[in-house]
Amino acid sequence: MNTKKILLYFSVLLLISVFILKFFFIFTVILGSNSAFFASRNDAINHGQVLHTGNLSNNKGPLTVYALSFFSIFFGLTTDSINLLAFLEDFALLLAVFFISRKYFGLNKALIASTIYSVLSISFNAAHYDAEFPCTLFGLLGVFLYFLFLEKNNKYNLFFAGLLIGISIWFKQPGFFFFLAILIHQIYLYFKKKETLTRIFGNILIVFIGIMTFSIPLLIYFLHNTGFNFLKDMILFNLSFNTGKPRIFTIGRLSNLVLRTMGFLFIIILASPKKQESERDAKIISFLIIYSVIMILFFMINREIMAKHMIQLAVPLILLAIFCYKKYPEESLKIIRILLIISLLSVFMFSLEKEVRNYLQNEGFKQEQITLYIKNEIPKGSLVYSVNEIYNVLGGYENPYRWTAVSSHVASVDNFSDFCGFIDNVDYVIFNEEQKKYLGEKNLECAYSKFEVIKDFEEIGSDVTILRKSEDLSL
Repeated sequence: MNTKKILLYFSVLLLISVFILKFFFIFTVILGSNSAFFASRNDAINHGQVLHTGNLSNNKGPLTVYALSFFSIFFGLTTDSINLLAFLEDFALLLAVFFISRKYFGLNKALIASTIYSVLSISFNAAHYDAEFPCTLFGLLGVFLYFLFLEKNNKYNLFFAGLLIGISIWFKQPGFFFFLAILIHQIYLYFKKKETLTRIFGNILIVFIGIMTFSIPLLIYFLHNTGFNFLKDMILFNLSFNTGKPRIFTIGRLSNLVLRTMGFLFIIILASPKKQESERDAKIISFLIIYSVIMILFFMINREIMAKHMIQLAVPLILLAIFCYKKYPEESLKIIRILLIISLLSVFMFSLEKEVRNYLQNEGFKQEQITLYIKNEIPKGSLVYSVNEIYNVLGGYENPYRWTAVSSHVASVDNFSDFCGFIDNVDYVIFNEEQKKYLGEKNLECAYSKFEVIKDFEEIGSDVTILRKSEDLSL
């Protein structure tokens, strides 16, 4: 039994284990803040509102919300249905990784690539519904068609690559990086004297036409219904939304830091095209290296547009790593395989840490108990403000404020200057300790002066507090 077979069998076993685990997540994972954010927008859309108007504004691509809205027509809007859609999108991306890898590297390496993706995707919140997975899925399919163009020089592949990248962008703005990588790669081919300037310009134009073919109807729709609020939310928000520290220092876990940043630098060094490679392989590797460099640079710019859990960071790493297998003598490969087995197992264990901790701490039970209390004690039709929209969604209440589903460890673009006046028109407020940081002491003092605490959940180990407007103020 050599290390190659051990890695293959280990990959298959791990792939099956991760698949079962993700299916289990559908029924056990609590509803995350981003999922609740999408669900609340979905509910508003189902009541006739248009995304990116009023309190529907957000920094996510519209298609993420509309996809959930369409899905909820058939499966309803519950924690399980939202997690099911997340599972299906993650599984679709897994299939894309498998079949693309199989085409270029064969079945065995496709299984290894799929295993690497599955392990990484747990670390990148694959159990929760978010914009990154469909964004990556359509972007990766667009890149695959670009690869086919490099092989067969069929212009239709370029157009449909642009069309798919357009879909990717409308799920989340970082899909633009797929197009940027193609643009820079075409310029690179010109300087390597692989293409003429005229052909380069034509190729880029065809991809752009594909993107705009999908984008123009949606642009017209949103600009007609929302004016420039749409552009403000989709562009200006990302340019003005900063973390307190560079992303590279706020990732949180060492495994993520290695995989998302230093891992790219390592692969770039290993994957430099060499003369013995076929022209096709050299072109594809050069594209993936360009893409990796772009991702590192924008990652370190420290903008919200580079969300910390973008699975795009993992996909090129997978494909590049598989290419690297072709470059080394058998003894070197043996060491690489052993390290890969250890790395896969280590990342798998690290990736489970958050979900296991939530499970052991009964986070699902806590969420269920708080939601049950809200449904029983807060009358229907009440206006309920929550920094986190989870309990509004699960309780079925309207949250009339804006910018509510943003993380507490970064600075908001909204200074909440009108918050004290706003809560005069609110019936209930739901806080937790972490999310109070956004409002600041002045706004919290205002809230506690106008509201009274009716319930905290210390007995179940939760820091959630529910406040009701004081009776003398509501008269």
